[in-house]
Amino acid sequence: MAIALRRLGLARVQRSAFIGPSNFALVSDVKNACRRIIDLETDNVQIYPLTQASYNMRVVIGKELFKDDLIVGGYLV
Repeated sequence: MAIALRRLGLARVQRSAFIGPSNFALVSDVKNACRRIIDLETDNVQIYPLTQASYNMRVVIGKELFKDDLIVGGYLV
């Protein structure tokens, strides 16, 4: 799954958490990839749309992973 999400342009923020730009086409691609890869009976993928305001409210402890202008809004998968 991680390889597919990276190929779609998402960046890993934790072992099973990825973030990418706010883009409806990307979300559609992620959903389609997940449906092909996961076991729908046992696995669970959740996609959380983030507004620019909610993204800006995040708290980062340690090294910042992205430049502020890299992610506008975003989707956390």
